Amino acid sequence: MTRTVFSAAAILMLPAFAWSSSDLNSRLLEAASEGDLAAVQLLISRDADVNSYASDGVTPVYAAARSGHLGVVKFLVKRGAKLGPIAPFDLTPLYAAAAKGRLAEVKYLLEAGADPLYKNRIGQTADAVTCRDASSRCPKDEILGALAARERELKAAQAAEEARKRAELAAEEARKAAEAAKQRAIDELAGGRIVWQGGTHPTVPLPPESYAETHSVWETLAAAVSEAAKRDFENSVGEKPAVPPVFTQSKYESQSRFENRVEDARREYQQSLADHNRRVGEYRLSPYRGNEILQDALGALFGQPQVVKTAYDADRQVFGIKLASDPHYFHENGFEQNFLLTQRIPNETAQDFDEALQKATPRLVFQHEGSKLTVVSAEFDVLGKTYAALPTKKAVAQKPIEVDLSSLDTAPAAAPARSMISYAESPRLAPPEAVPSLDRPLFAPRPERPHDFAVVVGVEFYNDAEVPQAEFAERDADAVAAYLRALGVPKKNVIQLKGKEATYGKLRGYLDSWLPKNVSEDSRVYFYFSGHGAPEPAKGDAYLLSWDGDPRFLEQTALSLNSVYGALGKLKSKQVLVAMDACFSGTGSRSVREKGARPLVTVHLGAAQPNTTVLAAAQTDEIAQSLQDERHGIFTYYLLKGLDEGSKDSDALCAYLAPKVKEAAAHRNRIQTPVCNGPTFGF
Repeated sequence: MTRTVFSAAAILMLPAFAWSSSDLNSRLLEAASEGDLAAVQLLISRDADVNSYASDGVTPVYAAARSGHLGVVKFLVKRGAKLGPIAPFDLTPLYAAAAKGRLAEVKYLLEAGADPLYKNRIGQTADAVTCRDASSRCPKDEILGALAARERELKAAQAAEEARKRAELAAEEARKAAEAAKQRAIDELAGGRIVWQGGTHPTVPLPPESYAETHSVWETLAAAVSEAAKRDFENSVGEKPAVPPVFTQSKYESQSRFENRVEDARREYQQSLADHNRRVGEYRLSPYRGNEILQDALGALFGQPQVVKTAYDADRQVFGIKLASDPHYFHENGFEQNFLLTQRIPNETAQDFDEALQKATPRLVFQHEGSKLTVVSAEFDVLGKTYAALPTKKAVAQKPIEVDLSSLDTAPAAAPARSMISYAESPRLAPPEAVPSLDRPLFAPRPERPHDFAVVVGVEFYNDAEVPQAEFAERDADAVAAYLRALGVPKKNVIQLKGKEATYGKLRGYLDSWLPKNVSEDSRVYFYFSGHGAPEPAKGDAYLLSWDGDPRFLEQTALSLNSVYGALGKLKSKQVLVAMDACFSGTGSRSVREKGARPLVTVHLGAAQPNTTVLAAAQTDEIAQSLQDERHGIFTYYLLKGLDEGSKDSDALCAYLAPKVKEAAAHRNRIQTPVCNGPTFGF
């Protein structure tokens, strides 16, 4: 049977109702294939679907491109013909034109947006089928050149778009990081963390230099802070409204009008005075603003902290640093303080480090708590990294200070400025011993044991704001991780989870999945936890509180000791050590409980497996304490000290630390008795 092709004239002769939609679409495909542009235009005007397709997936624009009818291709594309494949088929007009060697159609389709990088279901792009179905005269090189040029343009555009997105993402991340850093700085400043790093502070009114010649450093600081606080008060409250002038009645002013004018002025003055007094009554010098004034005053008076001397202990591989204030205001008797770097610097790099350190711009960190301002640390950016240093007990050249912002908590209008600083007769700047030996092991590193593994957890601050700080928990974890590496655990095998990293999900993952997949019979396994323990009052079970843990829902958000023991007991290892600087009494610095629950409930520590040795900070009805000067938990401090003293196994370690912990707790009028259970674990 011969197929009938309807011309444009034939189409016009038939009424619209004589055509079904399928008829229209079929005729459109035929007209496009034959290159009958007039018929195509008429069929489209009668609502034929420009993107209709036959049973084999061929569309009108595909048929026109394959047959080389450029005019039809252009018309269909302008009327919305898709240049990509029609699902579920993978045919595109560009494939058809390239396969048939239609150079003009290929160029137009590329200009119209056809994608030369599109691959069909067997992974072919248009260049792979170029001239496959064409005559021997196919302009293959020209077609391939056009495809390649467009491919380069698209790839360049894609690369540029990806670069733009990366730049936007980086900019957004930088913006968020800057906002987070700004908010963190605000929160830290409100919490009393004051950073002296110099710079200009035009808002701080400096006393004349003659004042500093007759007053101490801290008296001068007090004067500057007090004047700055006065200005803050005045800027917040505003000036007291001026008393209205004496009114005189004009000879052309009636008595009633004069009285009304006086009354209006009186009411306006009284309202202004009431508003001023209200602002005075509402004024509060916030902790953030008070500490900001103090921080700016330190920078304004002392200038930029300077490294004036360094000393290197080649045996211990540590640097001692002397810092002093810039003599731009105090020509002598300014601020001086010795510090000790917390990180070890190898002998091989010490000289380069020393040269860079002496050129560094330090930042001094103070902590303001109550009436005490304490030097906490110094920070240095050296050779691309940030290093911290702790103050020593020696060479404090000036009297320490006490800062009392409570005197400006409210400020009466009559006398808004008050002295903010009083002075301590006894030293207050004496901080903890710098770089305690416990932060890094004193014994020589043991040979590496490639099959040993450790999970070290330290949670000091919790996601739940109502859960108190577990003081020095993360510092404990850092020190324990360093000691375990010195005991031969490879660095890659020490998993350290601190703060936000120590979630319930991650802890369960490392206990239930990571350790079983890596531990062998030859492994020694260490599990250390420093943070809050929690008792479950109803059942008396003990839990370790993860960063995202909730004391109200311990079973769902915290690690039960029984589950920890169970997971570790299933390991192939014959030697597992569990050490916990936490307590389960429901009170104290290393334990929490649900609000309303009674403390000191009866708690069961559970039964460890035969392969597990347990060292715990305290009995279940005792409180685990911290050492403020050493900045460690008592239990962790003496556990590490015992290793430094040469304890070869868990028995010797327990014999050393138990009396030490008891004695240290007794000095604080407390009872703390470490728990040591299980088989002997050799170090």
